[in-house]
Amino acid sequence: MHLADHPAPLWTLDEAQLAHHPIGDPYWAFAWAGGLGLARFLFDHPKWVKDQHVLDFAHGSGIGAIAAARAGASQVSAAEVDTWARAALTINARLNATPIRQEYKNTIGTLSPWTVIICGDVFYDRELAESLAPWFCACTAAGISVLIGDPGRQYLPRQALRELAEYSLLTQGHFEDTEYKSTRIWLWETHDW
Repeated sequence: MHLADHPAPLWTLDEAQLAHHPIGDPYWAFAWAGGLGLARFLFDHPKWVKDQHVLDFAHGSGIGAIAAARAGASQVSAAEVDTWARAALTINARLNATPIRQEYKNTIGTLSPWTVIICGDVFYDRELAESLAPWFCACTAAGISVLIGDPGRQYLPRQALRELAEYSLLTQGHFEDTEYKSTRIWLWETHDW
């Protein structure tokens, strides 16, 4: 994976400076704990994605999409609203010789054609979490499995989830609060919200 190995200068800008920068926060340049855990889980338990059409929602660097492809998914799509993240995925997918179809739209609310949705580190923001809950409920009701990698972000709705695995992962300590982070893999189980 092409990833940054130290904090980029963009992370040191204040909000006013960042507003004038064309790239914005480079979340896609790092492998966050939720995405790392999800990738590890897919390698350890490929049955979740083998022969499935997988969507990596909010793919960032693309680590989840690449792991799904390498774990035997029949087709992998990836959705991200950040154009720089899309470019990062293109580079990382090519580096790993994994064909990934990019969705150039916001997929929240869409119920097909995927059979599995994976996402890492998406419950860091209240507004995003509130938009994901009804979508994930509808997906589950429609028979789409939703797998979530999360190291304990603030807005994770644990009451809707069943824990599948836990990993202690070496992280990029300058962004997380510790060098090793406990990350859990969850299955969304609730049909109504």
